[in-house]
Amino acid sequence: MKKKRERTDGQEKRTNGRQVWRWGLMLALFAALLANTSCVSFAALNGNCRYAEIDRADALMWQDIYFDREETAKPESGELRTLAQPIGEVRYKLDGQACADHRWANGDATNLEAGTPIYALADYKPTFRVVADGRVYQALVNPHARTIGDLYDIEGKVKEISFKEGRIVLDPEEERTFTDLYLNGKYEGMDAFAKRRLAGPIGFRIRLKDGSDVSGTYFLTNGPVMHPGMAAPDRLRDLVEGKLRQAGYLPRESA
Repeated sequence: MKKKRERTDGQEKRTNGRQVWRWGLMLALFAALLANTSCVSFAALNGNCRYAEIDRADALMWQDIYFDREETAKPESGELRTLAQPIGEVRYKLDGQACADHRWANGDATNLEAGTPIYALADYKPTFRVVADGRVYQALVNPHARTIGDLYDIEGKVKEISFKEGRIVLDPEEERTFTDLYLNGKYEGMDAFAKRRLAGPIGFRIRLKDGSDVSGTYFLTNGPVMHPGMAAPDRLRDLVEGKLRQAGYLPRESA
């Protein structure tokens, strides 16, 4: 039993590590977007052009929204129910071609070939998830979103919410409270992370009814802040941190 717990803890550390790395990359990308440049780092000089090394992030931009490839966004059945007609297509493949001063535009993708069709899913708004080349891309940065619900089309589609690799599961009433507060929370995008010190990452997972996941990190900071870019309101903080205390992951508050 001890070995199983140790293995789970190790998995959680790796998951949190990936989430922290992702947010670091996202902050860099967001800064690049604001500066109208796509590069994160540079490859060797090639003539008059420095090519951006962006092969670590499988992403695309459509309707001004930055989408990131998410394996866990696929439904449990593996079947991708897309609308018959594409909503657009990839116009430019950045990997190996985009110069350091390339400006991100709708239709840009890091690893997809130009001409690859982009499809909307039958069960979700295309501002949340799209499909290209059999891959599901989920929104990470949406400059038009005002709430988390504007970014994530998951209202009425939540099956389970858990923390700490599934060791803490919200009951139905807690789930409804979390979902309401989360989806109505003010979406700040990368500003939520840039303005605060990130520390104490706690992974959480929202399992949807089709078996796909929306995963993120809750940072125990002065705020606190959580994926995909919001300051947690007091009621949400009390719910999450109360559950963590009950499970022994946070010290109990003194009377």
